[in-house]
Amino acid sequence: MSYHSLMRRIFVAVGAILGIVVAVGVFLFVQFSRPLVSEVPVAIDDIPAGTVLHSELFRVARLANVDDLTLSRWVKINEWSLADGFATTSDIRAGFPVARAQIDPNSSVA
Repeated sequence: MSYHSLMRRIFVAVGAILGIVVAVGVFLFVQFSRPLVSEVPVAIDDIPAGTVLHSELFRVARLANVDDLTLSRWVKINEWSLADGFATTSDIRAGFPVARAQIDPNSSVA
């Protein structure tokens, strides 16, 4: 095997390894730079205290990169059963999500 043939194979191997490393790096960068999106119900109009909550009073909002502590205080779309059919303990302003603390757990009309 000649010197040039050996060097060519080494360069091809190093190029392939570098290509794989770059591809993995780009993939990881894209994965970690994506925003974490959460879907929460937000009030369409102002909802006064004592109102029984139903889905038609809300629209779905997709919020990006909300911190976990704040998100844990809100009712998310996949947890809507925690709020549906229960009365509010306080007003919910238009455009705001339902906080778990705003739901009266003893008021179910379902």
